[in-house]
Amino acid sequence: MWVVLASVAQACTVGSGIVQRFLQEGAWVVAPLRSAASKRRLTDHLEAAPTDKLHTPVADWSTEAGAAELAKFVKEAGLQLDHVVSVAGGMAPPGNVADITPALVQEAVTTKVVGHVLLAQALLPLMRQQATSSWTVITGMLGEVCMMPGVALTCISNSAVFGLVKVLQFESKDSPLRVNELRIASIIRRDSEAQNEAFPGVPAAPASKVGALLAGIATGQQRDEVIRVSAEDLDKVPAFAG
Repeated sequence: MWVVLASVAQACTVGSGIVQRFLQEGAWVVAPLRSAASKRRLTDHLEAAPTDKLHTPVADWSTEAGAAELAKFVKEAGLQLDHVVSVAGGMAPPGNVADITPALVQEAVTTKVVGHVLLAQALLPLMRQQATSSWTVITGMLGEVCMMPGVALTCISNSAVFGLVKVLQFESKDSPLRVNELRIASIIRRDSEAQNEAFPGVPAAPASKVGALLAGIATGQQRDEVIRVSAEDLDKVPAFAG
């Protein structure tokens, strides 16, 4: 089983748990990096996971050149991808509607959305066309709801990603490939850390729990779904049994 994990964020908290779980399941994982130096930020947070099946090509897939480089890596390795997971990244810069400028809106939407468009253009043609294959986009709840001040840009840009998922689902309706969205309503931390450093003191679920859920979605039968998970849902996810 070949899996690609791609994250908008430079150092993806959620992504570490996903990579860890798929490696534990015996999958081959391609986790493209924006720079060679960022590999340590990923591997240092993999707990009890073998890394001999982890490939980390340097390819910033949020750019046209980087997405093309990632596709080239997949093609030259002769891979047919079973699953692609794309992570929509964390919080956009803070601000209320009264505070933001058109340039900030454009930057937030570009950062969150354009990479996913480029990734789809690059990798959808390289997917194994079977009902066992999946494309999953991981997002957050901000945008579906807004429950605090200062998150205007995050809500706006997340909503754009929600729209992209709907388009991907529609455009794949005649394909066996399953397209789903995992929408998380919880702060996530790395398993190796006690809290998410961006939200000190706030309860956070370990990233391995997200990885377990994602592995279940990838190998399950969900199609064209938005799977919403809360902190309570993540608490109920069992640890990897080996």
